[in-house]
Order: sequence, then C-alpha cells, then structure tokens
Amino acid sequence: MSKPSRSAGCKWGMYEFLIGLLAICGIVALAWVGHTVMRQYMYTKDFHEASCTIANISNIGNAECQSCAVETERTKDGKRRKKERETECEDYTYPCYVILVNLTAADGNESTVFYQPTAAHSLDTSDCSFYTCDGEAEENTEIVEEFIKEVQARGSKAFTCFHDVTGTMSAAIGWIKYTRSDVLLGMTIPGVLTLLFLCILIFRCWVLNRKKY
Repeated sequence: MSKPSRSAGCKWGMYEFLIGLLAICGIVALAWVGHTVMRQYMYTKDFHEASCTIANISNIGNAECQSCAVETERTKDGKRRKKERETECEDYTYPCYVILVNLTAADGNESTVFYQPTAAHSLDTSDCSFYTCDGEAEENTEIVEEFIKEVQARGSKAFTCFHDVTGTMSAAIGWIKYTRSDVLLGMTIPGVLTLLFLCILIFRCWVLNRKKY
C-alpha cells in the first residue's frame, strides 16, 4: 500500500490567520517606528543636555512661509485619505524673533541661538527661533507672541536645553522628542513580538503537517 504524498504548505485556519495578522501588525509597527521615531532621533542624536539662560530677544522683522491646503477625499472603499493640491498653496508671514541664550555645558560655555524644536528642523531655511505657518498673518502673530511671552517669563532663570556636542549645528533647542532608549524600546518590542508570532506560526504549521501523517 502506497503512502500518501505529503503536500507542502500549511492549511490556514482561524488560529493561524490571527497569528499571521499579528505578525503583519508587528512589521507595520516596525516600519512606523523607523519612519517617525528613528528619523527624529537621528536629527537630534548628537544633542546633549545643557543649561541655558535668556540673553536677548530681538524681532528682526517678518519671515515668509508657505502653507498648502490639505483636502480629504473618499475612496471607493469608503475610507478617507488626504490629498494635497499644490495649486492651493499660499504665502504667509510670521514675526521672526531671534532668541540668544548663554549656554553652559560640560564642554564649555557659549552664546548661541535658541530654537523651538519644530523650527530647529528647518535651520537651513529659517533663522527664526520660532516657526509657524498655520494660517493668516494675524493668527501666526498671535502664536509667535504667545511663545515669546512664555520665554520672557523665564527671566534670568536657568532652564534645561540641549546643544550639538559635535559643533555641526551651533544652536540650542528646548527639548528632544525621542531619546536612544525610546528608539531601542520602539524597535525591540514590535521586533520581538513579530519574531515570536512568526515562530509560533511556523511551529503551528509544522505540528499540523505532522498530524496529517
């Protein structure tokens, strides 16, 4: 009597489908962490903690910015997605303030420009300590002036800031969004879970195939 031939592959039931879905979710989470957390971390990875005091705040006029309207459209499956039209981009202005701080760090003291974090990501295009382009000039002015008032309220008190220890960027920023531990945690958890789910799926298929014969 001939033995039945073994067919390759694994018959997917509800259990295997759920494990596979979880593995896919883990891969998506890894991609998201790499796109958001890792990119932000790489920008500020050379910034170390220091102490800053406000030295001077000056208004050097208005800076120009461009804001593009983002619309949403409904796809065939009923979901909404963002659609950006370049033709609806408009030019706006906002008050440009330059905030100088006296920075004290382990490697010495210096006078440098202080940037609000979102503005620090555009140092190559803006010399302003604070960047906003959310709407009309009046709205932008209100947002900037509110931030300046918060800075002025610090007076001569020292506060925590961060500076580039490599000297590549002569600037100080108020906070760092993601640290090395955030990156390691963000990559490790979904990575380990994805690997675990894949191992369970492979083992499950192996057990089912053995039961057939």
